[in-house]
Amino acid sequence: SDLNVGIATPTTLIALLRTVAYSWRQEALARNAAEVHKLGKELHGRLATMGTHVAKLGRSLDGAVTSYNVQTGGRTWQSAAALPNAFDTTLNCAGQTIIAQSQIDAAGGSSFAVIDADTGKWRGTVTVSDPVLWRSVTDDGILLIETSTDARAYDLNGDLRRPLWKRDDLRPAYPDASLATLDGLLLITQQGELNCLSLATGQNVWAQPQRLDFGGQQAVTLVRLIPDQDNVIVVGPQSAAAFRTSDGQIAFIAGPPSSPICVDREKGYRLAL
Repeated sequence: SDLNVGIATPTTLIALLRTVAYSWRQEALARNAAEVHKLGKELHGRLATMGTHVAKLGRSLDGAVTSYNVQTGGRTWQSAAALPNAFDTTLNCAGQTIIAQSQIDAAGGSSFAVIDADTGKWRGTVTVSDPVLWRSVTDDGILLIETSTDARAYDLNGDLRRPLWKRDDLRPAYPDASLATLDGLLLITQQGELNCLSLATGQNVWAQPQRLDFGGQQAVTLVRLIPDQDNVIVVGPQSAAAFRTSDGQIAFIAGPPSSPICVDREKGYRLAL
């Protein structure tokens, strides 16, 4: 016994070995439990820290728009006014202007907050009660908006309380096909007419709109506008046509497309690739 040696018979040896194996398993389980406890404690601490950061981010988003220096990470300014409670908010920057579009109700109404990108000064807010289907900002600071009932524009450097112009006699049909060009705003109405509106006044630039029939099809289900230098290419479900943006005259008409559209810039017609 002084040598820590015990005499065992075959019967007692098996029981002794089982006891030793059980103790080893218990020791391994205890080590694993301690490691799980350690990792769980660390995970809990990290989640608590993340929750604090998310809460701070939420308060910042609910309170104001903040600008940070991307090189140093320091805050350059924070707007004094707060954004409205919204279903969704999208920030866009056009030149020296930040536009925060917020969906303010379930029906799709939107609020556009206009903020100076250099100073964070709040210039004003544009509110549109109808769902906004398309919007764009020109380089000279004109906000273009299309709803299902009208097309309108706001001067971001002027009075935001009223639109620069509004055309409620037009019903945009394909908002994704609208396009702002140097010659004007191109849009397609529910009557299947391609219009070009002056960015400054909203008046028709062309003598008359172009009727889009795409080779006799009056009901167009898919339309895209592709800018091409001085032309705009209207691509429909089975054909395509190009119009000069300056006067709306037809530059070319393409038949049923069997390949992607490609424009020969010298001859001005569709090429099969």
